[in-house]
Amino acid sequence: MGSRILSRSFGVEKWQSDADDDHDHEGNTSIGSSMDVDEQHPTNSDAQDDNEDDDREDDDDGHDSSDTAMVPMADMLNARYGSENAKLFHEKDELKMIATKPIKSGEQIWNTYGDLPNSELLRRYGHVDILPLPNGEKGNPGDVVEIRADAVVNAISEAHSNLTTESFTERIDWWLEEGGDDTFEFDLELEYPEAVLSIVRLFLLSGPEFEKAQAKGKPPKPKADAEVLPILQQVIRERLKEYPTSIEEDVALLQAENLSVNLRHSTVVRQGEKKILTAIYAKLNADLRQHGSGNQNKRKSDRQPEVKSHKKSKR
Repeated sequence: MGSRILSRSFGVEKWQSDADDDHDHEGNTSIGSSMDVDEQHPTNSDAQDDNEDDDREDDDDGHDSSDTAMVPMADMLNARYGSENAKLFHEKDELKMIATKPIKSGEQIWNTYGDLPNSELLRRYGHVDILPLPNGEKGNPGDVVEIRADAVVNAISEAHSNLTTESFTERIDWWLEEGGDDTFEFDLELEYPEAVLSIVRLFLLSGPEFEKAQAKGKPPKPKADAEVLPILQQVIRERLKEYPTSIEEDVALLQAENLSVNLRHSTVVRQGEKKILTAIYAKLNADLRQHGSGNQNKRKSDRQPEVKSHKKSKR
């Protein structure tokens, strides 16, 4: 129930000063609903005092200075990826829903939740977006798949058993200290995230090469070569094994008329993620063949990954 209430709430900036009553500012994206609200700018003296207060509040509870508010009727607008034509703005004593594009008579008014992937839309707001995609299929253009850094570490440790635990730990700690990511997002653009290429190459460096990287304070350049791509193959293959069904089984499941709304939405989410992973895997195979690794041997990893079917799965 708490998440349901918060999904209908809006993050609005605290009113800072009367000095800006007569000034309008561009809306910033609110926290609770991703609807836009009018941002107010305090005077310099007020800003300094407020920043000090905010720092104390942040230290106390980890939250910023935004208020979470219930706004009657403001959540009545539907939202859809890339369709936004209205935003919510607020002044001191009132809120305004303002059209940001021409809207024809009878045309739907769309709010925005920030063009989120279906996994986030379902988690936060209980719905998913299904739209035509450039490849002719349907789904959410904003869909992504997150892969954790430990999945990369596991794949490297399997492929290079000579690497010690101490070596892994030292390099992971340095990567994080340098601001490296601990999760990597793959999306429908099917580009390899630069961070994942860099961290794989980091683990494959020799001892002297790693010391040189430390001295420079720079992780290795992201390069998708014949040494890195097989590691990514293993990562993607293992990620696909985490799903209880295949894409074909999801397609058949979505055709069922008696499917509950929640199960239908969750199936759409995992289907979209698997389509991204499968397309990335196919690209990896093609890139490896281009690098000439396909001439060395016909490896199992060069085949399309199998996703085990668990017919009795509760997901």
